[in-house]
Amino acid sequence: MEYKIEYKTLKIAEYAPETFIKSPDLLFDCIKEDFSPLQESMILIGLNVKNRIVYKKIIAMGGTNTMTITPKEIFTHLLLIGASNFIIAHNHPSGDIIPSKEDIVFTRKLHKAAEIMGLNFLDHIIYTDKEYNSLKQGGLI
Repeated sequence: MEYKIEYKTLKIAEYAPETFIKSPDLLFDCIKEDFSPLQESMILIGLNVKNRIVYKKIIAMGGTNTMTITPKEIFTHLLLIGASNFIIAHNHPSGDIIPSKEDIVFTRKLHKAAEIMGLNFLDHIIYTDKEYNSLKQGGLI
């Protein structure tokens, strides 16, 4: 049996050009439709200097409680689209929005690398279909 993983570019057209991400609430409205109860996935949201969404794509998919991605993969996307700012978001199919140790370590590593590259890592959101947790608001970035 052969399995195929497909990455898809998600809709950003429904957000008018004057719509800017100013809070995690607005971002959650933008991503909650992409929740999967079956597997973890990470969404990369690229923003311009005024925090307008210019890119939204699922860049990694995993199992029910794990997923693997590296900062290099994230930065490759960001450099290709020319984003100035970015946010990552990933779902927890378990329904628990508390970040794991791995989530925190990865977030801090990504933040340090973004600073070196001159990119603004604005937030890491962990979400379910009903709620979210902003690592920035939680003081973890």
